[in-house]
Amino acid sequence: EDALTHVPLVIRAPFLDADAAGNGRIEENLVQLYDIVPTALDIAGVDPLHVHFAQTLIPYLNGAHEAAKARGEVALTADGDAPRDFVFAEGGYATNEPRDSEGYVDGLPDKSNDYYYKSALQQEHPLTVCRAVSARNLTHKLVVRSDPQDRDHDSELYDLVNDPWETVNLYDNPSYAGVKSDLKQEILEWYIKTSDITPYSICSRTSGECDPEPW
Repeated sequence: EDALTHVPLVIRAPFLDADAAGNGRIEENLVQLYDIVPTALDIAGVDPLHVHFAQTLIPYLNGAHEAAKARGEVALTADGDAPRDFVFAEGGYATNEPRDSEGYVDGLPDKSNDYYYKSALQQEHPLTVCRAVSARNLTHKLVVRSDPQDRDHDSELYDLVNDPWETVNLYDNPSYAGVKSDLKQEILEWYIKTSDITPYSICSRTSGECDPEPW
């Protein structure tokens, strides 16, 4: 839900230039939580020595993105990354993984505990927390749920422009079949690009030791 994933990101960076009035900047673009790490490294002048899929937000903070938009251009990061067109989120666990349900190991909390009903629901109806992945852009959001017991369980699609509160599920609406297909393709490509990595430096096949310097 957007209550969990669509939250403002506020960065205080007084050492970066503000606008002429001394104010900060507001950007209506999409970011991922892990973009904070390369942003901090970029500010500190530190090169990352690991493979990651995040993007520095410096073009937003120093006004480069805003200036590029005014010119009708796209501000790229030093790594050549453009502003994100899509962001993704995932979570949940399958019905064949009951050990992951809250309260499975230690038992349910007392009924006076705020988490009692949430934990009890997971154990009684495990499909409510089955594996899910979402993709969204500035206009639409898709949430796909799948489980061994139900290949397509209560998936959702919303038109965020006409229905920002997500009250009308358009997943089975034939008029939005193209949008649904496009977002599913984005999820597939995201998983392909991020599901595995190769070592950042040369590693020995026999000892497993890796060179301290990257390729």
